[in-house]
Amino acid sequence: MRGALAVADVPVEAYGDVKAAIVKYSDRDIDFADAALMWFAATSGCRRILTVDDRDFNVLRIKGNKRFEVLPWTSQRKR
Repeated sequence: MRGALAVADVPVEAYGDVKAAIVKYSDRDIDFADAALMWFAATSGCRRILTVDDRDFNVLRIKGNKRFEVLPWTSQRKR
Protein backbone atom coordinates (compact mmCIF):
# COMPACT_ATOMS: atom_id res chain seq x y z
CA MET A 1 0.00 0.00 0.00
CA ARG A 2 1.46 3.37 -1.03
CA GLY A 3 -0.61 5.55 1.29
CA ALA A 4 -3.78 5.78 3.24
CA LEU A 5 -6.67 8.09 3.86
CA ALA A 6 -8.27 8.42 7.26
CA VAL A 7 -11.77 9.66 7.87
CA ALA A 8 -12.46 10.50 11.48
CA ASP A 9 -15.45 11.83 13.34
CA VAL A 10 -14.77 14.63 15.82
CA PRO A 11 -16.79 13.63 18.88
CA VAL A 12 -18.75 16.27 20.74
CA GLU A 13 -16.46 15.66 23.72
CA ALA A 14 -13.55 17.06 21.66
CA TYR A 15 -15.27 20.36 20.85
CA GLY A 16 -13.65 21.99 23.92
CA ASP A 17 -10.18 21.11 22.61
CA VAL A 18 -11.13 22.31 19.13
CA LYS A 19 -12.40 25.61 20.54
CA ALA A 20 -9.24 26.03 22.63
CA ALA A 21 -7.11 25.70 19.47
CA ILE A 22 -9.25 28.26 17.63
CA VAL A 23 -8.88 30.69 20.53
CA LYS A 24 -5.12 30.02 20.91
CA TYR A 25 -4.49 30.71 17.23
CA SER A 26 -7.07 33.51 16.81
CA ASP A 27 -4.36 35.70 15.26
CA ARG A 28 -4.11 33.17 12.39
CA ASP A 29 -7.89 32.96 11.94
CA ILE A 30 -7.97 29.15 11.80
CA ASP A 31 -11.35 27.52 11.29
CA PHE A 32 -13.07 24.46 12.76
CA ALA A 33 -11.53 22.14 10.16
CA ASP A 34 -7.97 23.27 10.94
CA ALA A 35 -8.55 22.97 14.69
CA ALA A 36 -10.18 19.55 14.24
CA LEU A 37 -7.09 18.37 12.36
CA MET A 38 -4.99 19.58 15.29
CA TRP A 39 -7.21 17.55 17.65
CA PHE A 40 -6.93 14.49 15.40
CA ALA A 41 -3.13 14.78 15.24
CA ALA A 42 -2.89 15.12 19.02
CA THR A 43 -5.09 12.11 19.71
CA SER A 44 -3.92 9.80 16.93
CA GLY A 45 -0.25 10.71 16.75
CA CYS A 46 -0.58 11.19 12.98
CA ARG A 47 1.16 14.46 12.17
CA ARG A 48 1.64 14.10 8.40
CA ILE A 49 -0.66 16.38 6.46
CA LEU A 50 -1.16 17.28 2.82
CA THR A 51 -2.55 20.79 2.58
CA VAL A 52 -2.43 23.91 0.46
CA ASP A 53 -2.60 25.84 3.77
CA ASP A 54 1.06 25.32 4.60
CA ARG A 55 1.47 28.83 6.04
CA ASP A 56 -0.80 27.96 8.96
CA PHE A 57 0.20 24.32 9.40
CA ASN A 58 3.90 25.23 9.52
CA VAL A 59 3.08 27.47 12.52
CA LEU A 60 0.48 25.38 14.38
CA ARG A 61 1.74 23.17 17.19
CA ILE A 62 0.27 19.99 18.63
CA LYS A 63 0.59 18.68 22.20
CA GLY A 64 4.20 18.67 23.32
CA ASN A 65 4.97 21.59 20.97
CA LYS A 66 5.21 19.14 18.07
CA ARG A 67 5.02 20.36 14.48
CA PHE A 68 2.99 18.98 11.63
CA GLU A 69 4.92 17.24 8.90
CA VAL A 70 3.57 19.18 5.93
CA LEU A 71 3.85 17.10 2.79
CA PRO A 72 4.82 18.98 -0.37
CA TRP A 73 1.91 19.97 -2.56
CA THR A 74 2.75 19.78 -6.23
CA SER A 75 0.73 19.77 -9.39
CA GLN A 76 3.52 18.19 -11.41
CA ARG A 77 3.55 14.44 -11.84
CA LYS A 78 6.81 12.54 -11.75
CA ARG A 79 7.72 11.03 -15.08
